[in-house]
Formats: sequence, structure tokens, C-alpha cells
Amino acid sequence: MVQTTQLPKDARIAANAATTESFIASLPGTPAREKEGPILWRHVPAETVADYVRNMEYPPGSRATGDELSRFIRTQATQGELIHWTVVLISNSQAAAAQQRTFAGQSVGLVVRSPASQTAADYALRKANILSPRDESLDLSAITLDPSLAAQLIVKPALAPDKDFLLNEATRTPPRDLRSVALALTRDRAENDLESVGQKSESDIPNGHIVRELRPKTHGLLLIYPLQQPDEVPKVEKAGVLISPAEKTGLDPAGVPIIGLALSFPDSETATRVEYQVNKKWNTALQEDPSDDD
Repeated sequence: MVQTTQLPKDARIAANAATTESFIASLPGTPAREKEGPILWRHVPAETVADYVRNMEYPPGSRATGDELSRFIRTQATQGELIHWTVVLISNSQAAAAQQRTFAGQSVGLVVRSPASQTAADYALRKANILSPRDESLDLSAITLDPSLAAQLIVKPALAPDKDFLLNEATRTPPRDLRSVALALTRDRAENDLESVGQKSESDIPNGHIVRELRPKTHGLLLIYPLQQPDEVPKVEKAGVLISPAEKTGLDPAGVPIIGLALSFPDSETATRVEYQVNKKWNTALQEDPSDDD
């Protein structure tokens, strides 16, 4: 999982928004959407995603740039991996009227993420996290687990202990989609984890590690978060003591959205190693806490 955790406060806001609108306009097919929720485009080519990531403007000083992420996607595609992408434009269905926008021809509710700190040009997100954990499995609901796919998955080292579970799931009638399987496996592992004995295992969100283990090597997920520009960095208090006061950001909550990204890659032992931790601009640490700022 790769996600932006440091976001711009300058002209890059408008540049990234324009790049994203052009990218979305170029996507093939008709997007899928349920009510006011996220908007999904499936079967997007690797080249299209790689070009988009390369063209986005990231904070300066990054060791892993858009070029490097783009190169990683292209390299994996030459090995037959990451050749099918699902692109999701996230929409906050609970957004207030002031947070509603028409973006890239779609009606969306802007997502709210709180800043933790800021500089003159950038701000860092609270909890260093843009991802809502439930979003990481959005693409899996369209993939059916059958015996053929199960045979491909059980050769992954991380899934070897779950071989019998997956082969049994693959024979169910009617067949189950991979998101349902990921949720079932999340609960199964929790029930069999000695450290969690007696704890509640009825999670309604698949574990992120399991999502990436079950995602076929051929598939990648790109999540696009249109964020409302934050008005201020909230004050910080600890035990009733003020640690730092609130600070105005100088941004315009009514302005164009700030674009944040999260990319979820499948677990793959053949993947070229890429360093994604970039001066805390990109964060690979999985945030399993299902809480978010929506």
C-alpha cells in the first residue's frame, strides 16, 4: 500500500486537479457507481495509470518520485503483473452541501482529512493516513474466486497456511467474490489467532494485508481522494495541556479539491523492490484502524 501523506498548499493543487480531471476523462468504458458512493473504472491499462502517476506533482526532495512509481508499474507489467487496474474516484456520501463538487464530470462529496502540521508549501496529514481501510477492497467484489484462481493464489507464500480454506471457498455455490473471501479469511485468522482468543472477530472490513495477499498479481488498485482544502491545523492538547495552538493554513475550503492518492499492489514475491517511504511524503505503513475522518 502506497499513499500520499504530505500534500501541497500552492499552485500544485490546481495542477494536480487538472491532471486528474484529464486522466479521468481518458478512462475507458462507463464507470460503475452505487448511489452517492465511489465511482469505479475497471480494466484500465497499466500504461494509463503509470502515465498519470508520473504526471502528478509530489513534494520536493522525494527519493521515490512519480517517475519511480511509474517505472515500477511498467516493470511489473512486462512480467505480466499489474496489467489490469481498477481506478476509483472516492466520494464522501456524508458530505455537507458545502463539500459537494462536480469534478471530472462526476458529482462527488469531498473527503475531509485533518492536517497534523504544515510548512509554507505543504501540510502533513493527521495519523499520516489518507486511506479509509474499507476502500482497499473495492476492486475485489468484481473478481470471483474459482478453482483456477485459487490454484494461483495458494502458491503465494503468505497464503500457504490458508490453502484448505481457499480451496474450500473456491467450490462454494454460488461462487463468492474475493472481497467476501477476504472478509471471511480475516475472521478465520482472527478466530485462530492465539493472541486474539476471546476477542471479537466479526470485523466488517477485510484486513489490508489479506486484501493484498488475495489480489491477483495481474491487478492493481488506484484510489483517488478529492480532499476539501483544510482551513486550519487543529490545536493539539494532551491531558488538558495545550501542546500547540490551532494554525490557519491560508487555504480555501471552497476551492478546488486537493488530490491525494493511494495505490494498493498485490502481494508478489517477484515484485521489484521499490522504496516508497519518502521523507514521510509517501507512507507504506498499513493503517489497519478502520476509523477515518469522513
